[in-house]
Amino acid sequence: MFPDNGANSGLHIGDLPSLDGYDAVYISGYSPLDPLSLPGIKEMIAKIRTAQIPIYFDPASVGGMKEVAIDEVKSWLPLMDVLLLNEEEAIYLSGASDIEVALDSLLEQCQSVVIKRGSHGAIGKSRGSQSVSVPALPTTVVDTTGAGDAFAAGFISHFSMNKDLTRALLAGAEVAAHCVAIVGARPRVGTKI
Repeated sequence: MFPDNGANSGLHIGDLPSLDGYDAVYISGYSPLDPLSLPGIKEMIAKIRTAQIPIYFDPASVGGMKEVAIDEVKSWLPLMDVLLLNEEEAIYLSGASDIEVALDSLLEQCQSVVIKRGSHGAIGKSRGSQSVSVPALPTTVVDTTGAGDAFAAGFISHFSMNKDLTRALLAGAEVAAHCVAIVGARPRVGTKI
């Protein structure tokens, strides 16, 4: 893999559009990992929080997180409302070896945590609630590129509207199932989900 920060590189406050009409903001962890983007991302987060718009955060791969101090990555978590990450990332950030323990540990920082588990589905929990698990939907896996981002899109679209964790996890699983069934990182335009 030859990663390229692309659009995540060199972000600044001027890149943030007007927040009028937005119900949620998704931040990829690759943006704050880029030293050129970090100051701008911090300004953006402050503006988004002032606007009281929930922030959904996917902290990036463990390899990416290891490029900065773990305490730096952890310092971003209280600024986020919902943390979306995979099992490896959850274990790394929490220091736990058990998924339920990782959920509870990460919930000390964020209002809700979702751990994507690939073919094992996903588990999520919000503060004051029981954890919820959903299975991965049956599909023929062709290409897993973009599955985590597809899951995030389905999850965010539902959770931002109604805060129903179970339905949002199922929506994420459905979009991810469509994604992995084709070559490329997204279902065809017009796919009904």
